[in-house]
Amino acid sequence: MHKAAFISIIGKPNAGKSTFINALMGQHFCIVSPKAQTTRHRIKGFITTDDYQLVFSDTPGIIAPKYKMQEAMMDAMKESLEDADLLLLIHDETEEELSEEVIDVLNSFKGQKILILNKVDRLNEQQIVDKTEHWKASGHFYGVVPFSAIHPFNKNMLLNFLV
Repeated sequence: MHKAAFISIIGKPNAGKSTFINALMGQHFCIVSPKAQTTRHRIKGFITTDDYQLVFSDTPGIIAPKYKMQEAMMDAMKESLEDADLLLLIHDETEEELSEEVIDVLNSFKGQKILILNKVDRLNEQQIVDKTEHWKASGHFYGVVPFSAIHPFNKNMLLNFLV
């Protein structure tokens, strides 16, 4: 094996983090539900080939915690950042801006950050190009990758980019 990386997957509730990791893994091992905050602990997934190993941490959605369980969920998300070489922000294409809580997490992470613009199966080609360019120009990210976790659009390109 030549390369290895620990990758934390973050985002708001229902952005598609668990569906995304299931799509990358090629199997369903993360809970997927329309109910927000279904993922309550870090869940790790591994992709291993002869050339690389990628270790993904699926985390609870980023929120402003209102009670103890939500505080514990945010602690689990923050712990995943301590181990990470790379941060993937899964962002629902319908959201125009990043929340203050997401920006705080991005600013606290000192490594490379990649935006996965998720749910692009809802967009036409020009909209995908426009949104990708908008987020590239934001200056927050090393890279911006359009993706559809439901129809694994760009899966191989994304894996190559991560490696």
